[in-house]
Amino acid sequence: MGDARSQRPDRRVARRLANRSVIEDAALRLFAEKGYEATTVDEIAAEAGVSVRSFHYHFPTKRDVLVGDLSGKADELASALAAQPDGQHPLVALRAALHTLGVAQDVEHRERTLLRARILRSEPHLVPFAHELFRGFGRVLSEDVARRAGLDADRDAYPRLVASVAVAVLGSTMMTLASEGCDQAALDEAIDSALECVLAGLPSPGCAVSAPAAGPAATEAGAASAAGKMRSPSSR
Repeated sequence: MGDARSQRPDRRVARRLANRSVIEDAALRLFAEKGYEATTVDEIAAEAGVSVRSFHYHFPTKRDVLVGDLSGKADELASALAAQPDGQHPLVALRAALHTLGVAQDVEHRERTLLRARILRSEPHLVPFAHELFRGFGRVLSEDVARRAGLDADRDAYPRLVASVAVAVLGSTMMTLASEGCDQAALDEAIDSALECVLAGLPSPGCAVSAPAAGPAATEAGAASAAGKMRSPSSR
């Protein structure tokens, strides 16, 4: 009997997660078909086969169901970056972290991520909202770059530069390809290629170097040889 009781909370959690998943799928499907603004909470609840009260139990607002778990992705990225070796160039670490996060996702989760990107791309009034989400990733990346380079994420220019470039590349690549209906493998390849291009021209902190040979190994060698620090005028 004790074992049966101990399993009840797990079953309840599994049931809640299943209901949340059904609501997410229904909402994203309607957003893609009708548009975000034209879709109501009542319609989402009906499509999912749940009550409006049940919808609000899982998602306070319509925007929350659009965001889904994207709001927690910045924390996941921070953990994945922290797990990368300290000697890596920041963008090499970013590529590895993104690969780790991608491998950890199941097919259903990846499809939702792409669908969310398509919806954000197709609704112009949601663009500022998308930028707000990407700013969270930029802050995480800036702090990781600063940690690796021994700089200050708030005062020094280099962490902000790297983060801004990386977020712009990731955001534009993801939004563009998602709108074209590509699959996750194509998106992963495009992001990897885009970051490779950035790696070829981005100097390590403190060095005014020519573009290194393409490839993570060459970039890491350049980063390892950098002794100085590139600081903004206000921090000197």
